[in-house]
Amino acid sequence: GLKQGRGGGICVFDGECAEGPRHDYAVKGTPGEFQTALLPHNIDKNRYDDVLANESTRCQVVGVRAQDDYINANFVDPEGTSTCFICSQAPMTNTFNEFWNVVWYYGCRVIVMLCSEVENGRTKCDRYWPQRVGDAETYGDFCIITVSEMRHGEYLTRTLDVTNALNNEKRKVVQYHYLDWPDFGVPTNGAGMVDMLYSIESVNTLFPKEDDRYPPIVTHCSAGIGRTGTLIAIQTALELFELGKEFNIFQIVKQLKEERTGMVQRKEQYMFIYNTTLQELQRKIGSALPPNLSQQGVPPTGPRGYMGERPPPSQQPQGPQPQQQAQGPPQRHQPMKYGQMPRPGVPPGSSILNGSPSAANGNGPISGSPQHTGQHLGQHPGQHPQMYGPAGPMVPPVARGQPQAPGSRPASQWPTGRGSGPNGPMSNPSQQRR
Repeated sequence: GLKQGRGGGICVFDGECAEGPRHDYAVKGTPGEFQTALLPHNIDKNRYDDVLANESTRCQVVGVRAQDDYINANFVDPEGTSTCFICSQAPMTNTFNEFWNVVWYYGCRVIVMLCSEVENGRTKCDRYWPQRVGDAETYGDFCIITVSEMRHGEYLTRTLDVTNALNNEKRKVVQYHYLDWPDFGVPTNGAGMVDMLYSIESVNTLFPKEDDRYPPIVTHCSAGIGRTGTLIAIQTALELFELGKEFNIFQIVKQLKEERTGMVQRKEQYMFIYNTTLQELQRKIGSALPPNLSQQGVPPTGPRGYMGERPPPSQQPQGPQPQQQAQGPPQRHQPMKYGQMPRPGVPPGSSILNGSPSAANGNGPISGSPQHTGQHLGQHPGQHPQMYGPAGPMVPPVARGQPQAPGSRPASQWPTGRGSGPNGPMSNPSQQRR
């Protein structure tokens, strides 16, 4: 069950939140912690000049020269769970190939996007998938086709066909795009996010484990630390609860920070982890919240199904939804300090998708995608669930242990210990457990 952090009562938030920045500051002062990220030829691969990939857990691009293997992303391997993550900054136009390389060669089948392309007039993520259903775009060595786009309340699912031009192999990847999370803030309600987490689990666990881990889930916001760390902390707490293990949110966040500096940036995000976790545990076990934490204001929520079940179609508003508008040509990359970005508030009930207050309030298909049937993601009427995804048939799971690039090796043959991988020194997520 849930173990309360240090300090007791409401003071736990102030004490634990103050500990996080101190830890981040100490890590940033460690010699060599960001040595690859700071190499001159890698500087323009960082969206923000104060958010870098830690050396000890950084994810490496596969099949390239060692000096070209940098991407601003880290492996995060929560202790005691079967889920691991690749936490990344939002892709930029000059890192599209590296991003899709990582998705492909580490066998990832799920991408989670927690920001909008443009927020408050600033580019937060360059679009790394075709905007319209049926369109195809080439990003370096990879051709991407958007097969479908569906609305599920506060998030979208996009099913993408990904083809590796080097070997003409094809597979499907599902992108989850959460729409209602303002930068430097928190959602007004955690219920939709928890629903999304269960749906992600239902898709990712269709694929085989390797070294007791399901395929890594690529997760990004803009910088890949605040919203990304918050979501992963909630997912980790809920998974540990499902496994019947005790957990401590302070320790969960601390481990995230050890593997990617800056994860969970603000007190509001830290409180949101507590509140959303407690809200979901209360729903599951039907007991009252601890009185010393209920004062934090857990947002109300209605009944929802377990493990990714969706409301029946009769309860979902139908009808067409507005499509995203083109954002215009990509803006020239100008590194800035993420901590100095503006933090304007977002009115309750508004959407960060095109700034439309109404877009986030309903369910239904977008961009001509088929009508959402309320089926559990990963299931299809009358068919074997392992072969179907949100848009229909999925390709058979790829054996993640097979070599997939020149010079790469299956994970079972990677050198042991942190800092080793298929392309040389790196961090194998299955070997990061402590």
